[in-house]
Amino acid sequence: MSLLTRGIAAFVRRQKAANGRTITYTRGGTGYTFTAWPGSQMLARTPTQTDGATVVRAEAVYLFALADAVAAGVTMPPQRGDRITDATLGDAGKTYEVQTPTGERGWRYQDHDDTIARVVCQRAGTVV
Repeated sequence: MSLLTRGIAAFVRRQKAANGRTITYTRGGTGYTFTAWPGSQMLARTPTQTDGATVVRAEAVYLFALADAVAAGVTMPPQRGDRITDATLGDAGKTYEVQTPTGERGWRYQDHDDTIARVVCQRAGTVV
């Protein structure tokens, strides 16, 4: 195991311990539970073409070890339309859907060893 690989493994352990949240990852009606940690979340305001009003778009980014998702039973890679429910955000939790506003794929590897997924999500029920 290389020094970089050991460092990434230590990073994942520390992120899960310090910022980890138990999420439910849903695909095709089946839910899988494992630990992820939040990335940056933001509200973006984009002017519309019609009347200059703004569209508010809530985004969330979640990171997780691919091995944790696979161990929970999820077939990787993440797919557009998969859902992440984060129960730590309010009583009922908040549900996000894997998708991006520009249509590119909703995930990428976060590290050089391709062990951490960075998933970009849109609040479920919002139109992109």
